Amino acid sequence: MQPTAAQELFDRGLAHTDEGEYDQGIECFDQVIALDPDRAEAYLHRGRCWDRKADHDRAIADFTEYIRREPDKALGYHFRGVSHGKKEQFDLAMADYERTLAFEPDNSGCLNNRGSVYHMRGDRERALADFDAAIRAQPDFAMAYFNRASVHAGAEDYAEAMADFDKAISLDGEFVEGLLARGRCLHEQDRDQEALTDFRRAVELQPDYYPALMQHGAMCSSLGRFDEALADFDRAIDLNSRKAEAHYQRGMTYARMQQWAKAEADLSLAVRYDPFLAEAYMLRSMVFAQLNDYPRALGDLNSRVRMKPPDAEAWYMRGLLRAEKKSYDQAISDFDEALKLKPGHVRCLNSRATALAERKEYDKALADLKRAMDLDPNEHETWYNRGKVYQDRGSYRAALADYEKAIELGPDVSRYRNQAAWLLATCSVDAFRDGPKAVEHATRACEMEGWKDGNVIDTLAAALAESGRFAEAVERGRQAVDLAPPELREQIRGHLRLFEAGRPVRMNPPPAAAPKPGARGKDVRKRRRR
Repeated sequence: MQPTAAQELFDRGLAHTDEGEYDQGIECFDQVIALDPDRAEAYLHRGRCWDRKADHDRAIADFTEYIRREPDKALGYHFRGVSHGKKEQFDLAMADYERTLAFEPDNSGCLNNRGSVYHMRGDRERALADFDAAIRAQPDFAMAYFNRASVHAGAEDYAEAMADFDKAISLDGEFVEGLLARGRCLHEQDRDQEALTDFRRAVELQPDYYPALMQHGAMCSSLGRFDEALADFDRAIDLNSRKAEAHYQRGMTYARMQQWAKAEADLSLAVRYDPFLAEAYMLRSMVFAQLNDYPRALGDLNSRVRMKPPDAEAWYMRGLLRAEKKSYDQAISDFDEALKLKPGHVRCLNSRATALAERKEYDKALADLKRAMDLDPNEHETWYNRGKVYQDRGSYRAALADYEKAIELGPDVSRYRNQAAWLLATCSVDAFRDGPKAVEHATRACEMEGWKDGNVIDTLAAALAESGRFAEAVERGRQAVDLAPPELREQIRGHLRLFEAGRPVRMNPPPAAAPKPGARGKDVRKRRRR
């Protein structure tokens, strides 16, 4: 009776295993072993159940027991190799795969798994060779195509990767991981609409699959499809409310929507659930800055710069925040650290140059800008910033040339035209003023700002005054006062009084020498808001 009972329990255990009912399967195999301790297959299949439950130590113990009883069969070595691989015990996994292939050289599953280990170790050629062999042994093996595609995608060989992803998905139309990987590959090629289609299909196939929701939500958010993104992240959080990544992504979406309070709430949950999620501190610092909470913004950046690995962007952003608060010495120190980590950081070179210029260290500022231009001669912000440095030290011809180059490279940036127009309208040196050209630039800047920026409209008023069109200057000056931000309103009122008196605005020339400590002089140069 016992052998019959053991066989029935064994068959029942296999059925439970095939249905994913691993606890019930283990219970059946336990009983089989109690009835028939020498039945090797019971250890093998109980090991499979432990492996599926991610209890890899117990799985390895059962596979080892099977191998002890059946040392000349490949299956035990293969399964044990898989469990070793999941524990990242790659040397042990490789040894088991080698034993498996010694028995069965064309074992496609083992070739695929060994190729995966080679891939994780960075041995691209051997990985590809194993995946090729697996496909030759089993031409309809979707996972082997998927893994080979992943190797190609990692090497940015997108044509080969796409061909393999397409093949894998054609073999298994419900291959969710294949759809997600192909979507990521499409995104790397800037084919975001096609990527979105793959991500959406993955969600349709598995509506509660967290990785699919996150990929689809992140793509929707980056494309400005915020309602869809929020729906995905809401569902992901419903599935697991303590997932830091989901709160981070939803917080990023709210930040893109400029819903700063909601963004801050989600990002705070993200750092609560994962105190080492560096990107959450970075983004929350930006949100705090938007909420004018500079101490907390600085606190988040302080936290990030203390984390490992060091990040140039964290030092850079802290430098920006300190520069915004006019703490230029501290800002420059932060920019120095950022540039040690990333010497080719063009935006950081620009920002350090701007801070140096605020300290009147023009030669150092120009050296940084020259370096930035050498790295990226088409970065229009660099030309604009050098123009400002030249203007501040009185090199007006050079300043105007740089502003024109900035406008050429960045025709859609209004402040370049605004700054050029201001210098053309108000320069203290007659030779560099050009009223009609100033009006042209200022008018275009106003159009770009939708005639809603009082600072830019004030520039147009000054340009009109320089052109002798004082009645129009007064009209625009009044409009500028109405729209001006509080910190500029009194200055713009002073300009309006000049226009009403029939007088243009004139910048004071820069001092011939550096002023003595504590000295202050009159200066009607245009205050910059940006």
